[in-house]
Amino acid sequence: GDADGFNAYNLRTPPTEHTDPILMGTLSDTQIQRIVKEGGGALGRSPQMPPWGGVLSDREIGHITAFIRTLAAPSENARK
Repeated sequence: GDADGFNAYNLRTPPTEHTDPILMGTLSDTQIQRIVKEGGGALGRSPQMPPWGGVLSDREIGHITAFIRTLAAPSENARK
């Protein structure tokens, strides 16, 4: 989720930092689901993000969207 995966440096377009609450706040759940389902190019983002709609069900994509949302949420320790 931090856009620093083992292959991130090889990508022409840097991956999205899903832990950034400001950046992630600009995307609706519908937009995230569409990007996962149709690929990054569907919303003018990196075409390097492949479409997963042929592999994952809408329900699974919904679960992935919910998980992605947790990456930018403040941790319990940060609130104390």
